[in-house]
Amino acid sequence: MERRKHARLRPSDAISVTILSDESVCVEATVIDQSARGLGLRLRAPLIPGTPVKIELGDELLLAEVTHCVRQGGEFRAGLVVKHSLSGLADLHRLNRALHETSPQPKVPSIMER
Repeated sequence: MERRKHARLRPSDAISVTILSDESVCVEATVIDQSARGLGLRLRAPLIPGTPVKIELGDELLLAEVTHCVRQGGEFRAGLVVKHSLSGLADLHRLNRALHETSPQPKVPSIMER
């Protein structure tokens, strides 16, 4: 039985890292290691230390900050510290959908009622 609160990644898991200062920029990365409060990544492009990033891992959302990034051969190795995590995204999505379905819709007056 799995007792971890958060998903555990395997080394070599490919993930997408979204740079929060410009959400149109997503960087593909490979997980090198993971701890309770951080991630080690291998990337093709560098990340600037101090940059806030978002990582979606299945049913979990991580908000992290780049702590360091160094060149290793033709790639880069970055360390991230996880600042916030939210798990149970599927449950949250279902709850949100149910709330919208059951909430009364505001009546918009027709042209004839004006």
